[in-house]
Amino acid sequence: MTDQVSEMDDQELLLAEMYDSRINRYSCTCNKTYKTKGHFKRHLEKEHEWDFALNQDTTNSAMHSKVDHVAVWRASFTKLSLLLRDTEDAYHYGDGDRIFRNAKFEMLCAEAAHHTKYRLWLWRMQAYETAILSPRQAVEYKWNCTANTHGGKGKNIPNDNLVETLVQKIKKKLREQGSNITNNSAQRIALSIQIQEELKENILRHFTSKEKGRSKPTVNRDSELNLLMTELLDGEVFDVIQGREFHAFRGFSDIFSRVKAEELHKWISDQKFRASYEMF
Repeated sequence: MTDQVSEMDDQELLLAEMYDSRINRYSCTCNKTYKTKGHFKRHLEKEHEWDFALNQDTTNSAMHSKVDHVAVWRASFTKLSLLLRDTEDAYHYGDGDRIFRNAKFEMLCAEAAHHTKYRLWLWRMQAYETAILSPRQAVEYKWNCTANTHGGKGKNIPNDNLVETLVQKIKKKLREQGSNITNNSAQRIALSIQIQEELKENILRHFTSKEKGRSKPTVNRDSELNLLMTELLDGEVFDVIQGREFHAFRGFSDIFSRVKAEELHKWISDQKFRASYEMF
């Protein structure tokens, strides 16, 4: 996929160089001009043998029938599980490098699963750090995307979760005011709620007391894990058997193999153009 996307980037750069801004048209070496990129690309394909359609489907039906789709499912599940575990660990320790590195893989997962909202959020997250912000702002953005409200190593949470928690507490305070609520009081609550919570937690910690209902008992899941592993072993999930597949998920393919490089490249190119006048 990397080679395909690199070739697409080279083609887009060549097309950009062939655009004449004086006449607002694409100018070809054969002295023909075109107003739209689509017509210009069709001309290059037909008259100059350019190849814009990159075929990704290189597997034939014979090879497809020999694939162990259960093993593919197992590998895909393990891959995504490790990605989730590593991302959670990166947020717990505030590791900006790992958070942004994993965001690239998460964007591919969102692309394959057609989750447009998450794909756009992950792309803009990377765009801010890579190109839009100044070097100093980019470093601050990368290493300040988590917060630690209780202190201690490995207890950070994403800023999004912190905002959601504070919003719930603000709503509770606003409901307590009832009909006495005003715009100024709501503003004071929003600005002071986090400081109030920190003061309350410091007082409770100083007197070695815990607020009622704030923690859940630890659950021992060893028996459940042992049962799960026994069922997987009995089902030969960890073996490789050619031609095997789930009856409910026939022809299962790896999540990253579902990413269509040409469509993803076009979407990213569109987002770059949109960011040029929307994001600042």
